[in-house]
This record gives sequence, structure tokens and C-alpha cells, in this order.
Amino acid sequence: MALMHSEMFANFVYDQTLTYNELLEREAELVETMQTTFEDVGGAHVEFAPTGDALNVQCLFAEHDEGLFHAVCDAVSPMLRGDVEGRILFVDRNLGTLHLYLLADGVWREGVLRVPGAREGLGRCWT
Repeated sequence: MALMHSEMFANFVYDQTLTYNELLEREAELVETMQTTFEDVGGAHVEFAPTGDALNVQCLFAEHDEGLFHAVCDAVSPMLRGDVEGRILFVDRNLGTLHLYLLADGVWREGVLRVPGAREGLGRCWT
């Protein structure tokens, strides 16, 4: 297996106004479209885990690259109309950075946490 440098965790929450059948239809649409989207940008081992009122996704990427993350968000955000919102976290295999993306209503916003080394982090207070 190729060395994967980034792992993605995503959580998509359905609006409470969706009926059971509407939720199932939306979920099927999201799974089909996201499977293709993640694979098209180099994702591997895409795994979907429905939880009833949310959909969790896990995926691996060869690179931990902010441009790739933006491409994922650009592709996924139009899928999230008023009835679904999402959060995507990309974790660097070396735990150097965490990239968190919030997505809703066709737009997304980014937050990046640079994780200090153990000695550096122990020497100061950080949250």
C-alpha cells in the first residue's frame, strides 16, 4: 500500500426538517457523489458510516496539502444545501497540522492548528 500522509474525517449533519425518506434519498445522493469526488482528487479507502441523522466519512490521501483540501471543499460545498451542513478535518500523519473546514449553504471556511512538538508544547500553555 502506498504511504498515505493525510487522513480525512468528515461529519455531515442532516436538518431535522427532513423526513425519513428525504434523509435516505439525500444520504444516497451524498454517498454516491462524494465517493466519486474523493476518488477523483486522489482519495483512497473511502468509508461511509451513516448514524441516522448524520453521515461520517473517513478517507486517506497520499499528500497533506492545503490545495488538495481546498479542492475537496470546493467540490463538496455545493452538495450541502440548506438541509445538510458539514465539518471536515484533515490530520497530518506526522501530527504537524490539523486543517478543519466548516461547510454549509454552498460555502466553506478554514481553520488551521499547527501542533507543536512535545517539548515545545509542554513548555507553554496552548489551546
